[in-house]
Amino acid sequence: MPKYGYTLYCEGNPPKDLVRQAVAAEEAGFDFLVISDHYHPWLTSQSHSAFAWSVLGAVAQATDRIELAWRTRSFGGLPSQ
Repeated sequence: MPKYGYTLYCEGNPPKDLVRQAVAAEEAGFDFLVISDHYHPWLTSQSHSAFAWSVLGAVAQATDRIELAWRTRSFGGLPSQ
């Protein structure tokens, strides 16, 4: 059976909003959360990114059953060799 996830974007949301989104995603029935691990925003109009690992800790404390994961991408977009 497929699983459905929700992505939390650190580069576009403050930490408290990310935790609220995570709780709402769990309540909506999503199976897992993925959090982006970027240390800078993609656009100059975005603020600084939250530290993904601290946000994951807060999300883990605020949720009960949803699975947690992280993702990042290398600068070149290619897998490490």
